[in-house]
Amino acid sequence: RLQSLSLSGCTGIGSEGMLSVASRLRRLTELDLTRMPLLDDIAAAAIMQGNPRLVSVTLYANGQLSEAPILSLARAARASLTQLDFTGLNDLADAPLLALGAVASALHSLSISWCLGVTDVGVAAIAAGCPLEVLSLHGIRGLTAAALDALVAHRAASLVALDVRGCIGMGCPQPASLRARLPRVHTFVIHKG
Repeated sequence: RLQSLSLSGCTGIGSEGMLSVASRLRRLTELDLTRMPLLDDIAAAAIMQGNPRLVSVTLYANGQLSEAPILSLARAARASLTQLDFTGLNDLADAPLLALGAVASALHSLSISWCLGVTDVGVAAIAAGCPLEVLSLHGIRGLTAAALDALVAHRAASLVALDVRGCIGMGCPQPASLRARLPRVHTFVIHKG
């Protein structure tokens, strides 16, 4: 049975095609749906709900999606999730992060770069609930020092990579000041581009 599926860049696959895939594939552990402009919430949610063993999900550059597929993922996959990339999901806000923080007990890598609806509340939820080692918050301008404080309080022992470039509400902390508060962090650029 197929366990890993990458449709990255398949710009011609839309809702009907993805619903067909979702109805047939039920044992996926890895899913990459990068840059699929015809992908809609219904099809994305269907494949998330139908694959409770998902470990790694990439939805990079799918700004047309709402929070619905991410909430479906949180409900379906729960503790199996280890790596998520939601870079550029323009409508992503705190609700999915609150849900993931409550259930994704194995999540060690998360990229929510350019998810401008995310606030300190969402970051605090994933910091408290997920054993994050890698986190990209690149370009989320509305985050403040409270998000960084939550990471320090909950993830100082686990974070090794943190990208907060462009987080102007945090005051754009420099690597030296981050390292003083998060001594295990040695990588400060995750998202490129």
